[in-house]
Amino acid sequence: MTSRTDRGFTLLELVLVCVVLSVLLAASLPRFQQSVERLRLERTAFELAQLLRYAHERAVGQGVELLWQWDDAAQRARITAPPPSSERLAESGRAPEGVAVTLVRDQQVVNCRCIRFFPDGTTESTLVRLGSGRGDYTLQVNGATGQVRLAAGAAPR
Repeated sequence: MTSRTDRGFTLLELVLVCVVLSVLLAASLPRFQQSVERLRLERTAFELAQLLRYAHERAVGQGVELLWQWDDAAQRARITAPPPSSERLAESGRAPEGVAVTLVRDQQVVNCRCIRFFPDGTTESTLVRLGSGRGDYTLQVNGATGQVRLAAGAAPR
């Protein structure tokens, strides 16, 4: 009687494991892509919130009026000095494809796509809504204090 001491996997077992792993990977890939898109939207919301906070701080710190503007064509926000200078002071990164940005004041959509920050720390009370098929975020800008609040989902009440 001879005993076999070398043990290992057969080719059939290795192929079977590869097939099972391939099926699991194929099933999880769409979910992974959705997560990546949701995270891109979340990053954009955080970036816009930071730019709004920066506009408030800079307006108060320098004692000047500043504009936060959303550019639909470029899919990015900018902080500029008011006309006639309109100098660009800061700019966000480009938002992912399919992200819609809407500004709302007094429960009405605003066409100007800008928020004014004043040297005394006040601003125009505005909701900035970011939406895509992957989720929604709302940035609430308090008019009296200039504070920015970020919320996932629909506008805070």
